[in-house]
Amino acid sequence: MPPPQKNKPAKENNKKVDISGILAYGDDYFLQCLEGGRTAVNNLYHKILTDPRHKNVLLLGYAAVSERQFPQWSMNHVLITEDKRQLVMKYSTSSEFNPFRMSGKSANGFLVSLL
Repeated sequence: MPPPQKNKPAKENNKKVDISGILAYGDDYFLQCLEGGRTAVNNLYHKILTDPRHKNVLLLGYAAVSERQFPQWSMNHVLITEDKRQLVMKYSTSSEFNPFRMSGKSANGFLVSLL
């Protein structure tokens, strides 16, 4: 799988509306956490849903939080490499990176562990 394109405008757009987060990718899957104001996150999520490049989008969790977990990144990218397989196994049903095998809580724990 090719890595996500370095989409500088997306990072710049996220920064303009105070969205932070992380995007993990590997094994033909992507897992993303978006943080920010409700309206800004909803608007961005709607763009993701209607973008034809995205397939099988599934919302694993949606919650108000007292503090951000990724405030330093308008969007950080993390490639899931072989050295991260044990971490994947900790939060999933196998060492294959497949977010469909994670609960919302597990997916969040996994993304935070990538820091």
